[in-house]
Amino acid sequence: MPYFSTIGHSIELFLKAFLLAKGVPLSVLKRRDYGHNLSNLVDLALENKITEHVDLNSAQVAVIRAMSEEYESKRYQYIRTGIMFLPDISIIHEAAEKLSMGLKRLCYDATDWSKEK
Repeated sequence: MPYFSTIGHSIELFLKAFLLAKGVPLSVLKRRDYGHNLSNLVDLALENKITEHVDLNSAQVAVIRAMSEEYESKRYQYIRTGIMFLPDISIIHEAAEKLSMGLKRLCYDATDWSKEK
């Protein structure tokens, strides 16, 4: 379970970094309808043309959307009984890796390095 929690968090942060670089205000990303909702975040990222930077295929987008409810409810973090959705590890891992590599330059360029010491 720690793997799914951690990879979900990394995907959330990659999507938010992309959206911030595209000019989406932080106040929007903090709203309840985005917050930790991977499905809404990936939809907003697609609207903002994330595919110009990252070659996410339909299976990867579908798995990100599918794991959203379990991730948002922190089901991957805390033990509870019952049936839960576990995404295909290879698909979700590849999606996170594509986000990391594809957004590296965009996020670097969007950072104001003049504030660094």
